[in-house]
Parts: sequence; structure tokens; C-alpha cells
Amino acid sequence: MSARTLLTGMGVIAPTGTSAEQHWAATVAGQTGISECSEYRTAGYQSTLRGKVPDFVPQNWLPPRLVAQTDRWTQLGLAAATDALEDAALLPAQVPPYEIGVITGSSSGGNEFGQHEIQRLWSSDDGHISAYQSIAWFYAATTGQVSIRFGAKGASSVLVSEQAAGLDALGQSRSALRTGMRAVLSGGVEAPLSPFAHACQQATGLLSTAQDPCGCYRPFDAAAAGYVPGEGGAMFVVEREDSWLERDGRRR
Repeated sequence: MSARTLLTGMGVIAPTGTSAEQHWAATVAGQTGISECSEYRTAGYQSTLRGKVPDFVPQNWLPPRLVAQTDRWTQLGLAAATDALEDAALLPAQVPPYEIGVITGSSSGGNEFGQHEIQRLWSSDDGHISAYQSIAWFYAATTGQVSIRFGAKGASSVLVSEQAAGLDALGQSRSALRTGMRAVLSGGVEAPLSPFAHACQQATGLLSTAQDPCGCYRPFDAAAAGYVPGEGGAMFVVEREDSWLERDGRRR
């Protein structure tokens, strides 16, 4: 199919805001979402800065049972996907279930959930962990949970390609639309801020050790000296132009 690919909806959950509007306003104003983490400093980490999503309460977005089953990373992805669908004015039920899919990008999966369960295993006498550990940590968990929640039964996958994963997911979404899909929920989210996740990143030697939140991360500067870990991301509704025009016509 040669129809154009459109981004018809966007949801952003980031350290600079829990909506696309808040994130854009902070970006235009040059506001940083990076701050110091006292826990990292107390633990003796060389890198003590992070980008944490402020005031994100998963229970405001998801039912309690789903919150208990998922890692923060997946919760951020579900929230962003909810906003993207609302922004696109798309009800998944409007699309045949096998013609809407989910393709996300990931890097490290459900670190926080995994850490909690490992701590529970070694600190309790029952020798048990949550049954949801088997899926909550897995890098495809967000794709799966978004698919289940919105009834998207079409072509779905996850790409693990570090910082490029979100863009790679959008590229694969375009390919999926060209093979017959009508819409894809796509993007990338991360939540690599638990002590376990931070320790793993610290070991690579790639984290910035700068102390100034406003000058610590300069990826395109001659003085670039590593990255600052952050959580959050964005999800998009990606549609075939002909499908969107047909839907828009019905809506009008």
C-alpha cells in the first residue's frame, strides 16, 4: 500500500510534564526535568542526577489490579497510550481488532518490579515471589499490556535498540501499515531509575557525573560527558491516511 502514514495522536509522560502540552511548554521555556537524587548520593554513586516524572500516580490512570501487575515503565506507557488515543479521537472499537496493533521500543524492561521481587525473595522465609514477575520485567510487557487494555489484536512487537528504539518502533509501524494495518499504537517509554537499574548503568561508565542539573546533559556539545538516566517517553497513534480520512469523514 502506498497511502501516507500520519501521526494522528500523541501522549507524553515525561519529567517535563505529564501531557504533551506541559512537555512542550517546558521545552519552549528551556526548563529542565533533571534533578538530584539524594538516594543516589547516599548510596555513593558517582552519577547522582536523574529525570523523574513528577506527581505520576498510576492509580489515577489505571485500575488497582493492573497497577499491582505491572512495572512503573508499563504504567507510564499505558498512560501515554491513553492520552494518544484521546488526542487522536480514536476509539479502538472503531477499528477491526486485527487491524490495530502495538509496536513499542524498550531498552531495559521492568527494573523496579524485578528489584522488589528479588528483595522479597531474599528477605522473606516463604521463598515466593509474585506470579506477575514472570511478565512484568519482560521488555515486551508494555506492548502486551497496551494490546490487552485496548483490544489491539493486530501485528504487535517490541524493538530493543537502546536510545533509537522509539524511532525504530515508529519505522516498523509504518511498515505494518503498508501491509494492511489501519492503525498502530507506537512509541517508547522507560523507567530505569530504581537502585538496581541505576547500578547497572553506573557500571557502564557512560553516565554523566556532572553536578549541575541545567548543564549536565549536552549530547551535541564538545563538552559532552555522558548521559543522565530519565524515565517517561511518548506514545503515538499512527494511521494510514486513507483510514484516517474515512474515520474523519464518519466523525464529521
